[in-house]
Amino acid sequence: MNKSKLFWMIASTVAVVLLLRFVVFAPQSSDKELIRAALAEAVLAGKEGRPGSVVDLMSKEMTVNDSMQVNMSQIARYVREKKPDVEFSNQEPSINGERALITADAKVSFGLPGMALTVKNVEMEFEKETTTRWLIIPGKQWRLKNVRVPSESLDELAGTASGFSGFSGF
Repeated sequence: MNKSKLFWMIASTVAVVLLLRFVVFAPQSSDKELIRAALAEAVLAGKEGRPGSVVDLMSKEMTVNDSMQVNMSQIARYVREKKPDVEFSNQEPSINGERALITADAKVSFGLPGMALTVKNVEMEFEKETTTRWLIIPGKQWRLKNVRVPSESLDELAGTASGFSGFSGF
């Protein structure tokens, strides 16, 4: 084997090892930072009408008030069409193991002037789920598992959203 081939083999091996070190063993953000960042991205995506980031935040088993199933395709359509702007009074999660909870008032605007609703005491329950990055690297991601909304606010929100049926039971 000539010196040039040997050099490139060693250089390639070192590059792969360094890449793996920075990808797999890179310092991770704290759980609170990860949750706040995911929530902020979903809020921005909703305002811009990009449903992908909103749906990515949600667990596949997401429920509302512990029992109503969420229809992801209807949520995506709603975000694309209505472009809701949501502001939370608090985005600081309290974490207990693999679960986290944010309790906040939520102001929801639907794009038209005067089409806003404030929902008091919304509880967003997050759960850490196993995922993979780049199809092979195992990881964890915080996803929204359940949202608890006072029933009177849920009825008002459904009426204000005019025809939105993203939750079975509306």
